[in-house]
Parts: sequence; C-alpha cells; structure tokens
Amino acid sequence: MICPSCRQDAPTIVRGVRAYCTSCGAPRPLLGSNAVNVAGKPSKIGGGVASVVGWVVLFLGSMFSVAMGALFNMLWSIANSAAATAVGLWVGGFFGVITLVVALSFLLGGRKLRQTGVDDRRKVLEQGIFALAGKQRGSVTPRDVARQLAITDEEADALLTDLAKKADGRVTLDVDDDGTLRYTVPELLPPVRIDPGAVAGAGAGAVKAPKVRVAPGPVVLDAEFEEDEADGEAAEKNRESRKL
Repeated sequence: MICPSCRQDAPTIVRGVRAYCTSCGAPRPLLGSNAVNVAGKPSKIGGGVASVVGWVVLFLGSMFSVAMGALFNMLWSIANSAAATAVGLWVGGFFGVITLVVALSFLLGGRKLRQTGVDDRRKVLEQGIFALAGKQRGSVTPRDVARQLAITDEEADALLTDLAKKADGRVTLDVDDDGTLRYTVPELLPPVRIDPGAVAGAGAGAVKAPKVRVAPGPVVLDAEFEEDEADGEAAEKNRESRKL
C-alpha cells in the first residue's frame, strides 16, 4: 500500500491501536494495512495449534487403538482362543493406522502453516527494507532497518546480508569510512546529473597547448641557378679584358 506521505510502497507497524508507515513514520489506516509486527502471526499460531492437536490425536489414538485391540482380544478369546490374538492385532492396527493418518495430517499441516507465517513475515520485512532505502536515497544500515521495522540489530543484519548474497544483485554491501556497513540498492540511487554550464565553463577555462614555432632551415639554392650565375660572371670578365 502506497504511503500518502512519502509515496513509498511501505508496510506499516502497529503501535497500540494505530498504524504508522515504516518508511517515514506517518500515520496510516489501521484496517487493510500489512503490519510488520503482525504479519505471519496468524499462520504461526494456526500452525502451533495444529501441531498440538496432532500430537494429542497421536497419543489418544494410540491409547484407543491399544484398548480396542485388547478388548477384541478378550472378547474373541471367549469364543475362539486360538484366533483371539490375531483379531486383537487386526482391530488395534486398524485404529492405529487411522490415528497415524489423522495425526500426521495435523502435524504436517501445522509445520506448513508455521513456514508460511515465517515466509509472510520475511516478505513484509523485505518490502519495508526496500521502501526505507527508497526514502533514504538508495541505502540503509542495519541500525536504520532495526529502528524503523522494530526488530533487533542482529535480525536486521541477517536480513540485509541474505539480500546482498542473492544472485540478482539488487542489494550490494559497502563500508563507510568509519567502518559502518551500508547496504545499497542500485536501482533506487538518484540519477547522476551533469550540468551543461559547468561542462562549458570547464571547457572554456581549459589550458590550451602552446603553439611551437619552427625556425626556418638554411636556404638551398638550385644547382641550375648557381651554374647560370657563374656563367654570367665569366662572360662579364671576358668583356672587360677585351676592352683593355
């Protein structure tokens, strides 16, 4: 049932004659609420009663079977002493089988009811753990769970450890800097948001790599240009010698 205050699918906890949300502590309707301190108790009580009835039936039925076997043995011995023992055993065994069937039905049914109660309570407690994690931004500690669900620290730690060991990976275990065990539900963690302005500012303020200026190398003259220049100088010298 969704809590109108914290909007979490959280079970309730009954205190006195009122029910409260296990996630935020807000009052909730008592009728129709799935309370963590009540869940599974009817099945456990029913299973206990069925087991007691089964043992009672087994004890009284066994006594009755023995009594009926002895009675028929005595009555039959008056008419036919040779077959008296066999008749007594058959009658006693017949009632004994009926007693065993009825007793086992109660005993096995009681055990199944008790296990159903245990499973129902565990489901409600796990629901409360996930609801509390959703309210606390995806993580809880055993102390948080014990306080909100009204259970012992040992039971809270055992529940969280079992959830972390499951192969589905819904719960992971982390250790805070102070050594506190923290159980995280990744699917309930708040999404990471990236501020475009911060990214743009970081890009504008980034240091650019300096440009490297390359010094020009020595100029290499073309071989043909050097030959033309030498021929011109030789011709000029010849003209000057002729004038003289």
